[in-house]
Amino acid sequence: MSYIEKEIGERLIETMYKSVKTSIKNTDKLIEENDIAGYNTSFLRGVKHGEINLLKNFIREIRELEEE
Repeated sequence: MSYIEKEIGERLIETMYKSVKTSIKNTDKLIEENDIAGYNTSFLRGVKHGEINLLKNFIREIRELEEE
């Protein structure tokens, strides 16, 4: 018996993916604007990297809950 139904897991992943995709798009705009202005963008790049890893971990956890 799984902890969550596959349908619910898919819905959670879809919602999280859309949210992270929008956030990354906005972060990319900020990085571009700050690059043009000559500012250090390493923090923003780190935030983007963290969001991507968060999404990967979230998907992995949901898949595990679906299988159990």
